[in-house]
Amino acid sequence: MNTRKTTIEFGDFQTPKLLAEQVCDCLLKIGVDPQCIIEPNCGQGQFLLAAAKAFPKSQLKGYEINPDYCAQASHALQSEGKNNCVEVQQADFFKTDWQLELPALQQESLLVLGNPPWVTNSVLATLESKNAPVKANFQAMKGMDAMTGAANFDISEWMLIQILSWFKARQGAIAMLVKSAVARKVLAHAFVQKLGPSRAWMAKIDAKQHFDVSVDACLLYIGFEAELKQVQSSYQVYPSLDLCDGQEVGFFQGAWVTNPQAILQHAHLLRAHKPLDEFKWRSGIKHDASAVCELKRQGDVLLNGLQEEVHIEPDYLYPLLKGSEVANGAVWSGKQLLVTQKSVGQSTELISVLAPKTWAYLMKHADVFDKRASSIYKNNPRFSIFGVGSYSFKPWRVAICALYKKLDFVVIAPIECKPVMFDDTVYYLAFDTEQQAKSAQKQLHQSSVQSLLNAMIFWDEKRPIKTSILNRIDLDFGQTQDLQTQLGFEIA
Repeated sequence: MNTRKTTIEFGDFQTPKLLAEQVCDCLLKIGVDPQCIIEPNCGQGQFLLAAAKAFPKSQLKGYEINPDYCAQASHALQSEGKNNCVEVQQADFFKTDWQLELPALQQESLLVLGNPPWVTNSVLATLESKNAPVKANFQAMKGMDAMTGAANFDISEWMLIQILSWFKARQGAIAMLVKSAVARKVLAHAFVQKLGPSRAWMAKIDAKQHFDVSVDACLLYIGFEAELKQVQSSYQVYPSLDLCDGQEVGFFQGAWVTNPQAILQHAHLLRAHKPLDEFKWRSGIKHDASAVCELKRQGDVLLNGLQEEVHIEPDYLYPLLKGSEVANGAVWSGKQLLVTQKSVGQSTELISVLAPKTWAYLMKHADVFDKRASSIYKNNPRFSIFGVGSYSFKPWRVAICALYKKLDFVVIAPIECKPVMFDDTVYYLAFDTEQQAKSAQKQLHQSSVQSLLNAMIFWDEKRPIKTSILNRIDLDFGQTQDLQTQLGFEIA
């Protein structure tokens, strides 16, 4: 058995004993006193053991898909003399009918505790895993977002959203170890769907220390009352499980913001409506065929990622800057990108007439394009790319890499009389003139704009900078007379 593949497939990061005990102590400190505790993915049983000691009067039920872990958990509980108050059952979360499991607990205070899998649906698809929910657009995304990376989600996110539904008219709490980005998405879902958390907070944990993974993670707590008097519209973020020195996060235009006061102070810089095309942030080109589409000049020779010499017409070749290059000075390394379309959906067969060598090269490597897994390429012309339009061919840009944790906007000039292309980790504005680009850069580097962006960005995320955030900024800086009406936001 491939141990690493299994670990990734099942998000199998077993909770250390000390961390499980610290979490339960934290819950005791805030007065959590459940009649029943459920752990939907109990693994080897460390959380069940810690909970049995912390909440001796509670009935515990653990569910686990791995039969070996079920046996280990049962044995550990028996060794500690806790097997009489804890039931361990082999079950697949995605196939269990929770509506049948939960009615017996209807009148009881419930705590759902644990450490759900830390893995995304796209990784599971790559592994061809069966340990995943039925595919569905559960986030209700539209258009391209539903087909591309924006619709990628953590399995724990899907599970927690299902668990939220267990607390309709029921008192209790959810306390789960999750990625911080997942916690924010789940809380936003709870607020938007009016699922009624009475109290919510996140307490950061050291994932590197406890799980040897480099990711920002936390204990997510969501409390519920049987009869909710007031819907929770903010939450606290604590630096540790001590629950001291919390920072309030507020809800604004359908998303959480780190600094509600900065939002109010600089709200006149925000757009009241969607941006016009000329002020819209775009993503770089997505092609999923870097070995063929990305070329590098070495002397007088062009080489592809397969280290083959490439002899094609220059018509469809454009200078390429990768995200890391944009973030580190925008010095061109000589890379070029084969751009097969001027707009999404455009037929690529014209290449065979205008650039026969390029067409022959594409046909030689057609299998690379045909094997691309993303659904965005289906029912589109062969050799299609995405993130391309008339804006792609404007000569000047202001660009930023979405992966780097700094708000450094760079002016990008044409190279060799051609507009520069980016990979899809880069977001940019396109302009006709250098003056326009430098003016936009100057505005984006103003302290007020930087403060506003920082209030909307969560820097612990893998891709903290998003077009949905950048497109909120009004480069015209139009003044707002009635913020509450025109912007339609809520801040706790």
